[in-house]
Amino acid sequence: MDYRQMTAPCGIDCFNCEIHESNLTKEVAVVLNGKYGWPIEEIACKGCRQQDGKHIHLPQGCATLDCVKAKGVQFCSDCDDFPCSFLAPVADLAATVGIELVPIDGPQANKLLQQYSFFGADEIPDDAYKGVSGVKTVSVHALWVTSSKQPDDLIYKITAALWNPNSRKLLDSGHAKGRVIRLETATVGLGIPLHAGAEKFYKEKGLLR
Repeated sequence: MDYRQMTAPCGIDCFNCEIHESNLTKEVAVVLNGKYGWPIEEIACKGCRQQDGKHIHLPQGCATLDCVKAKGVQFCSDCDDFPCSFLAPVADLAATVGIELVPIDGPQANKLLQQYSFFGADEIPDDAYKGVSGVKTVSVHALWVTSSKQPDDLIYKITAALWNPNSRKLLDSGHAKGRVIRLETATVGLGIPLHAGAEKFYKEKGLLR
């Protein structure tokens, strides 16, 4: 089996799916038929790519697969705009049956942020999913991780290089998420200890006391 071809662009492993033709049982088919009214003979799926993104539950096709083909990449994660609103399954639900994002905000969110330092306050903007209003939420931070066994001087120099103006240009012109990686928030929401070399750099920049 070609596992890459049997993995959908969004990352769903079709070969493990309960409705893939090699996994579908009569019992599961009967349940789906009874719950959704799908004709039993149309339930078995050959895979996302093999059926061009179409199935009984998604007759209009998959917007994510269409996007990947248009951009000439194999997986969403290969794209410079990843993650985006075309990432299934949320984007497909938003485009077909409609969705409403549930905010994570207020006292409950504050308690979560206080209890778990690796979370940070965040926001999903309007139309991140087409026609869906944005909400306040929480998210995890991106981390640059190294071993504590690495020399302090080496990690100090690497940290300085990461925040060099030339690196800033690369972050701003590359992946969309690169633009939100900022020096002023580099020490916010750390879930693990800083390496001594990185700690020295951030102290010099006034981000740590």
